[in-house]
Amino acid sequence: MSPTRHAAFASAALGAAALISAAPASAGFSGEYTIVVFSGPTHEKTASYCLTFTNTGNIQDFPDSGTWQAQGDPYWGGNFVVDGNVLRWYGTTSNATEVMNFYNTIKDDVPGRGGFDDWFVSAPPITAIDDGTQRLRPGCRSHLPRHFGDPTR
Repeated sequence: MSPTRHAAFASAALGAAALISAAPASAGFSGEYTIVVFSGPTHEKTASYCLTFTNTGNIQDFPDSGTWQAQGDPYWGGNFVVDGNVLRWYGTTSNATEVMNFYNTIKDDVPGRGGFDDWFVSAPPITAIDDGTQRLRPGCRSHLPRHFGDPTR
């Protein structure tokens, strides 16, 4: 290869490397998920809902963060942050008379098992309504597979 061609090739390679390093990072955690709730000390399956997480990157200075909303319920939604390997999400429901907080382990933007607390906040003192475990599964399901009823799986 001639010196001129070698210099042109090196310049092109450096330019391509700069473009690759300037590419935007992954959008982070987002998408539709089915939450399955196992309530109280018996962790009995009590509910499942479809949730939509939208990554905005602007919650409490966490770059992997955003909003979430229950499909079909305009009063149930809130914010989330991915803090290391924990997805923390919280919000209100029932016209803001209840506050709920959730957490899930997360790896490669895929959530695992977690827990929740549900609080009645319309009058002091704040009173616990419910707590337990929960799971987030990718996609919204209208019919949940049988294994969703077993919180140990």
